[in-house]
Amino acid sequence: MKKFALALLLALPTAAYAQFSVGQLSPAPGTVVRPGQVVRIAWNVTLDDDHLTTDCEQELFLSLDGGVHNHYRLTPMMRPNTREYLWTVPDVEAKNAVLDIRFGCAESEELFTLTPWNPQVTFPIRIANKRATKGAAAETLAMPTVDRNRANAGRGEFVNVRWNSTVQAARYEVHASFDNGNRFVPIGKTQGTSFRWKAPQGTFGQVVFQIVAIRADGRRVESPISVRPQLFLYE
Repeated sequence: MKKFALALLLALPTAAYAQFSVGQLSPAPGTVVRPGQVVRIAWNVTLDDDHLTTDCEQELFLSLDGGVHNHYRLTPMMRPNTREYLWTVPDVEAKNAVLDIRFGCAESEELFTLTPWNPQVTFPIRIANKRATKGAAAETLAMPTVDRNRANAGRGEFVNVRWNSTVQAARYEVHASFDNGNRFVPIGKTQGTSFRWKAPQGTFGQVVFQIVAIRADGRRVESPISVRPQLFLYE
């Protein structure tokens, strides 16, 4: 059986933030997770009070190639006092995945992120492959796609958004972000796994989509968020 490692990437602070540090509380090193499993990611942040303001924010990203590229955006923009996130493990295979926690404040326009010269502090866990999860009640909701990746559309034109799902959902909510995944707004509901969206008047720029599956018991399952725009709206 193949083994898959998930590591937490922590970028070291710059001189301006000598007191900044992040530590992971969960999942514990060596934890085995499965596609479709809901995992609690918890962390602590140490930062000078002078820098902790309402203009600060945090984000979580997932890399599948050891931190060379970020493939999924796990969260929209989070408040600076957020210390946990419930993550649904996607149906992917990666031998060297990395969770990237970013923290930054507006006044500095500086974001703690991966650079080739920053060392990494890692907390390895294992993601079981599909064979290991056979018989498990794994529910996965794939990242949505449009008719063509990074397609273009003008106002009033229709775009088909599609996704794959193994969630026993009563309905799906379709959300769109016009600021690179920081904030999402609902744009429609459906019981199927596709949605025909009409580009609104007066809106242009980059769009990222996210699907939220609503189960019969009320539990919500969110699809991964693309780190790259999936649609460009032109006037």
